[in-house]
Amino acid sequence: MSMTATFKHIPPAVLDTLRRRPALIERIAFERGESVAEANLAWVAAHGGVVGAPPLATALDRIESQLAALPASQQTLVRQQLDSLRALAVPRADPRRPRRVPDPLPDGLSGAPTLDIDKAWHGLHYLLTGSADEAPGPLGDAVMGGREIGPDLGYGPMRALDAARVAQTSTALDALAPGALGSRFDPSAMEAAGVYPGGWSEPGTRVWLLETFEDVRGFYREAASAGHAILLYLT
Repeated sequence: MSMTATFKHIPPAVLDTLRRRPALIERIAFERGESVAEANLAWVAAHGGVVGAPPLATALDRIESQLAALPASQQTLVRQQLDSLRALAVPRADPRRPRRVPDPLPDGLSGAPTLDIDKAWHGLHYLLTGSADEAPGPLGDAVMGGREIGPDLGYGPMRALDAARVAQTSTALDALAPGALGSRFDPSAMEAAGVYPGGWSEPGTRVWLLETFEDVRGFYREAASAGHAILLYLT
C-alpha cells in the first residue's frame, strides 16, 4: 500500500472546529459522507441490530468509566467508537427505524481547496531540509510540519499548521533561489537515507519533485493570501 500526501487549506475558525470535533477528520481525509463510527451504526440499523452480548456491554461500560483520564480532545472520538460498538451489544433494533443522516460538514471544510502530491512528499521534504526525518521550520513545516490532531489515519494523525505558520512557510518557500532544490537532488544520498518511495535514479524523478515543489509553493502562497490554516495528512 502506498503513502500519498494531501494538503487542504481552511479558515482558522474551521481548524478550531476540527479540534473540537475530531470525528470530522475521518470524513474529510477519506472523503466519506460519515465517519467510521457513523457507518458502523448505519450498518447495524440496516441489519436490524445484533443479539445482545452482555460481556461486550460490560467491557464497554468499563472503558467509558475511564474516559475522564483521556485528554479532552480524544474523549469525543473514543465515545463515538464506544457508541458504535455498543450498538452491536443491544437487542435487535427495529429495522424500520430511519437511518440517521450525518450532519453536513461545516462551511470551509466542504469543498476546501485541496492539493494531492501523491508519493512525492518525502522526496520534496528531503530537498527542502536535507533530512528524511522531521526538521525545523519554516521549510521543515512545508510537508512534515504542524501539530497532530485527531485519530491515526493509517500513517499517523492529520497535522495542522495555523495561519501564522502557513504565512512563515510560504515566505520561506518563495525565498528559495531558483535552482536551489535541483542542486540538492542526489539519488544515491536519498536512497541511503531511505527516502520514500525510492527509485530516485529513475529518469524523470528530479523533474517530478521540482514540479511538485512549484505546486506546493503555489498552494502555500494561496493559503497565506487567504489567511488560512493548512491540513497535511498521509493516506
